[in-house]
Formats: sequence, C-alpha cells, structure tokens
Amino acid sequence: MRSTKSSQLERKVEGFCLITAPFLFTISTFIWQNGEYGIEVATLIIISLFFWIPALKCLFSLVEYKMPHYSVWGFWVGVYGCISGVCFVFLGYLAAIFGISHDQYLASLAEHPVTSQILLFGSGPLFPMSPAGSGNYSNHKKIRESMGGPITLPRRSFFH
Repeated sequence: MRSTKSSQLERKVEGFCLITAPFLFTISTFIWQNGEYGIEVATLIIISLFFWIPALKCLFSLVEYKMPHYSVWGFWVGVYGCISGVCFVFLGYLAAIFGISHDQYLASLAEHPVTSQILLFGSGPLFPMSPAGSGNYSNHKKIRESMGGPITLPRRSFFH
C-alpha cells in the first residue's frame, strides 16, 4: 500500500503532466516546416508523449470506480498509442537527420506492411481515441437519463 505522501506526490506529477503534455503538443504544431515536422518538432512531440503517459494515468483514474474495465483497458490502449506515436515521430526524426525522403522511407516501410501497421500506422489513432470513450459513456448516460429510463444503445461491454 502506498503512503499518503507518495500518492500526493504522484498526483502533483500527474497534474504537471496534464498541463505539460498538451502544451508541448500545441507548441509543436506552430513550427512544422513544409507540412512535415523536423528535428525540433519531433523532439517536442516525443517529450510530450512521455508526459502523456502519467497524464493518461491521471485521467483514467478519474473513472476507475464507475468504469473499472474501461479505466484499465483504455489506459493501456492509450499507452500503446503513445509508444507507437514515439516510434512514428522518431522515424521522422531519423529521416530528417539522415536526409531520407518521405517517399524513400514509405517505400521501405511498404516492404514490411504488417510490422509497419503494428508499430507506426494502425495504432496511431489509439492514443487520442482512448480517453474519448469516457466522454461517450458520459453522453450515453445523459441520454438514458433524459429519456426517463434505460434504453439500449450499441456499446462495448468492457466500458461498463
């Protein structure tokens, strides 16, 4: 069992990360060059994704009592999306450093379609989509309450 001081420190770090992660993401959007991120932007995004992991932990801890399955699975899906995002951005970083063109590295990745999807492309949407489920759950609950009782809407069973 963790001490109260440890929990308080963890919450402070998570709160710092909740501010820092989106702040670094936001800054990075203003310094792209010719529709691509370069070395500086890649660095900001990778550092931001590092801060997103404790930020996601904090966000998912807010719903752990009402939606325990979603809290656990959503957090891990978000972490996987963060790690995949680091892989994707690091690819751009290395391409910029070594002078590899966009077309060159896409052609090389096409030779490895399954691993490219797993590590870079297919998992990319998981990061921003993972916390979105809690908003969907809240809206679903509000709809049920406004209708005067329970209604059946399609939903994934592990969110409840």
